[in-house]
Amino acid sequence: MWEEIDLNLKLWTIPAARMKARQPHTVPMSDRALHILQQARALHSGQVIFPGVNGQPLSDNTLSKLMRDAGVSGTPHGFRSSFKDWAAENGVRDEVSETALAHFDKNAVRAAYRRTRYLEERVGLMQWWADFVGDIGQANEKKLAHG
Repeated sequence: MWEEIDLNLKLWTIPAARMKARQPHTVPMSDRALHILQQARALHSGQVIFPGVNGQPLSDNTLSKLMRDAGVSGTPHGFRSSFKDWAAENGVRDEVSETALAHFDKNAVRAAYRRTRYLEERVGLMQWWADFVGDIGQANEKKLAHG
């Protein structure tokens, strides 16, 4: 929803009611994410950023169907798993990547004392991830163009 987006701060804050852990989650947005949001805003003026045909938010199954129809193997949740693997392989501290995925420390004592959400680190991390994913997309486009 547009009300969750702060374009000036480049943040998306998902309210607690929509989160599994019932805690709000703030996501730093990459330059590419901001560009996509600008394109979405130009397409329609409703409160929903990516509306379905009835104007409501897209259902959970829509992305799965789009992936199947495009011949993409995997699942939408697999994007989260891919991020976690990439972060681990690139030296991102576990607590930072876990926070990026909105995971909370199950150790109650540690969680009580460590209240940071690593927002500043995650700003750079999300841009790095977006650049990495964009590079893969460009490489795949080149492969398709050259047969």
